[in-house]
Amino acid sequence: MESIIEEKVASFFKKHKHVRLKKGELILKPSESIPYIFYVWKGLIRQYGFSEDGQEFTLHFFKPGTYFPLMLVLSNEKGTYFFEASSETHVFKAPVDEVLEFLKHEPEIVFDLACRFSIALSKMSVRLENALSMNSFSKVASILLYLASRFGQQINNKLVIKQPFTHHDISTWTGITRETASRSMEKLKKMGIINYKNRNIVIKDIQKLQGLVAS
Repeated sequence: MESIIEEKVASFFKKHKHVRLKKGELILKPSESIPYIFYVWKGLIRQYGFSEDGQEFTLHFFKPGTYFPLMLVLSNEKGTYFFEASSETHVFKAPVDEVLEFLKHEPEIVFDLACRFSIALSKMSVRLENALSMNSFSKVASILLYLASRFGQQINNKLVIKQPFTHHDISTWTGITRETASRSMEKLKKMGIINYKNRNIVIKDIQKLQGLVAS
C-alpha cells in the first residue's frame, strides 16, 4: 500500500517543474508567501530557525519522497523557518492550489500524511523532553539514534547513516555548541560506538548507544 501511495505522489509532482539546488541554497525564507509545495526527489532539505538569542536550531530534515511545507499551508500561516538544501538536491515544485485539489481526491494519501504528521509530532515531543532533561553527551547519543532510525542502512552488522551529517548539524539538532558536539562525537568514537566512512556516520554498536540514552 505504501509503495502505491509513494508512486502516486511522485507521479503527480513529476508532472511539474524540476529544480536543482546547490548545497546551502535556500528555497524558502521566513515570512515569504508560499506559492508552491516542493517534493524532494534527490538530496536533503533542512528546516531550521534561530532562537531569540541568535542560536541556530534544526527542526526537521526532508528526505527523498517527502514534500513541504504543507503543514504551513494547511494552517494558513507564513513560516518562521528557513528551508535549505543540505547537499545537492533535486525537487519538483507544484502550485499549492493544484496540490490541495489533488489531495481532495486521494483520501489514502491524506491518511498517510496524517500518520506522518503524527509520527513527526511524537518524535518532536521526545526531542523536546530530551533537550530539557539530558546532558550534552546523552543528547548527541539520542539524536544519533533518531538519525539512524530515519536514514540508517544495515551494512555488515553496522548501521550506516546514509547522509553526510556534520558536527554542525548535530549541534543544531541538540541545541549545544559545535565544539561540544565534536567532543561528544570523538568520545563516542573512542568508545568504539561510532566511526566514519565516506563522510557518513557509522554506528558500530547500536546497543551501547541505546544504553547511553537509557542510563
